Amino acid sequence: MKTRSLLFSSLIILVLSFSAVAAVKYEDSEGRWLKIGARVQLQYHEMNPSSGPSTDEIIFRRLRPYIQGSGGDNWHTKIQWDMGNSTTDLREAYFAHTAWDWGTLYIGNYYTPFSRESLTSSKRQQLVERSIVGSHNYGVPDLQAGLHVQGATLDTITWAVSLAKASVDPDNSRVDFDSAVSLNSEDDWSEGDLICGRVDYHPLGIIPLAQGNFGGALKCTIGVAGYTWQNDGDNLDAARDKEDLDSATGLEVSGGLRGGGFSIDVEYGSITAELMESAITDGLYEDSETTIEHYAVEGGYMILPERVELVAGYDSQDADGYETEWTSTSIGANYF
Repeated sequence: MKTRSLLFSSLIILVLSFSAVAAVKYEDSEGRWLKIGARVQLQYHEMNPSSGPSTDEIIFRRLRPYIQGSGGDNWHTKIQWDMGNSTTDLREAYFAHTAWDWGTLYIGNYYTPFSRESLTSSKRQQLVERSIVGSHNYGVPDLQAGLHVQGATLDTITWAVSLAKASVDPDNSRVDFDSAVSLNSEDDWSEGDLICGRVDYHPLGIIPLAQGNFGGALKCTIGVAGYTWQNDGDNLDAARDKEDLDSATGLEVSGGLRGGGFSIDVEYGSITAELMESAITDGLYEDSETTIEHYAVEGGYMILPERVELVAGYDSQDADGYETEWTSTSIGANYF
């Protein structure tokens, strides 16, 4: 299987990105409001391989319009869709209830609380592309349709729980989670029940998931999360040339540090998956089972406080079916 390592001697990649967030909001005298906006991330790629022609392109890496509003009574709703990468798909689509001091209930398509990298908004990432520990292609549930509750306790603990109906795209080279309400939903997706939860401890005060340090006191966090997914058996097609996933479990340990202009995020994940059909050795799998282990380290430093940040990241992934571990290194700079 091909590796994902970046060989500077054979390939030079130039990536430039422009990011913008814009919104307009209307609110009446009774507190009802409507907000319409979009997230736009325009990206330019230039590739110059040692053999073969060079290529370049400009794409909308993320083009995400959204509508958000509230009619009062501690309820609000949001719908967001993504038109980037030449496809259109549903992102967030939920009703939220905020009446309780201890937390918020989300009903609909919302984030399952697994992978610190996945939960960090793309507009708050230091690098344009998420590291592999946040990829829904390799065992991260991402957004799923169901019930989601999150909250905070004692100003030092944050927590979240999700109960959802999640889909997996049958593909022996991936454990690809997709939302059951995706606009790109296919008849051959395996469906199942997902239970997911996480707890994060912030000993020096709660810090947001946003990467980067814009001043303030030293803070840190450490979190653990886990999930289990089980095929419900009602969407199987034995005639097709694909293997259905029978079950998957995930474990995450992650942390973050902010202070002195520095921002560091680390994450380790382990995904165990098993196919319904026995004796399959292909892609990720050996004898119909695989364990994917991946980790990432990302960091940045504000060389000009709140204006210019140098960033770098390293991530790695291995699985039972891999001949060689995948690795990737990224470097960049951000201007605010």
